[in-house]
Amino acid sequence: KRIMGRILITDDDEIDRRKIARLLEELIKQGHELLLAVNGQEALDIIDAQGVDVLLLDFRMPVKNGPETFAEMKACPIKRNIPVIMFSGTQEELVRFIDLGADDCFLKTDEGFHRELLTARVRNCLLKRQYQQDAH
Repeated sequence: KRIMGRILITDDDEIDRRKIARLLEELIKQGHELLLAVNGQEALDIIDAQGVDVLLLDFRMPVKNGPETFAEMKACPIKRNIPVIMFSGTQEELVRFIDLGADDCFLKTDEGFHRELLTARVRNCLLKRQYQQDAH
């Protein structure tokens, strides 16, 4: 069965948001919806208004950063089961994300991101979300 989901990319850097969105074009062509947010508060507002199936979340952002956003999600029974893929420019921040309980993570590099690996990670989280929803 095909799984259509909402994927929310949250990053204050417009260039990085566009890069990640371009890398996920294959999923968009398959019918998944892509949403964008510039900070954690905007991401939480979008989740409240529209719901999402996977959140890609940057570590460093103004207004509400990745760890603050993640903590708020995990404290909410409705949002806590949304898979979160966190990303950062440093290994140390990725380790912190994993320690916080992120479902997956990736390193932002100057060379960019690996398309197939990122797509596979998002697809895996979409499947995880579908299994959760089917169980309820």
